[in-house]
Amino acid sequence: MDFFSWLTKFIPYVKDLSNYFLPVAIACTAILFLPDELLEQLGLVVFREESKPYLGAVFLFSWSVVACKTLFAISSWVRYKFNKRQAFGEIRTRLNDLSTEEKEIIGMYVEEKSRTLELDMTNHVVIGLFKAGIIELAVLRGADAENAPCTIPDRVWKYINLHQDF
Repeated sequence: MDFFSWLTKFIPYVKDLSNYFLPVAIACTAILFLPDELLEQLGLVVFREESKPYLGAVFLFSWSVVACKTLFAISSWVRYKFNKRQAFGEIRTRLNDLSTEEKEIIGMYVEEKSRTLELDMTNHVVIGLFKAGIIELAVLRGADAENAPCTIPDRVWKYINLHQDF
């Protein structure tokens, strides 16, 4: 077995290793900081005394990886929320600058009290609303271009119902 074939088999295991750092960190914490009486019952006092430097290093490294993984997850979530809020801000600005033809199309939704209507996707006004994210296609495949079911996203629908004078 050559090195590269071994490496390609090993990579998936390395990707999953980050899931094992939390249990390892908890185990190291328990072995290092539990009272001697409890560790004596488990038979780990001698192990702790012999391998304290190694357990300490594993303890620090494991908790560092857990902290980094947690911070990465939190930053990804914050970035997602920020981008979503920013995109909605752009949609809100666009809603306030609608042309009369676009207002008529949005007015049809409000008048029907329905979030989904069949619209002509070859119409340039409908295409403009679609590109702005104000309307979306309700189905991705099999829709006729002249009678495509289009829906308004939740946040846009709530904004339209709160600010019908836009």
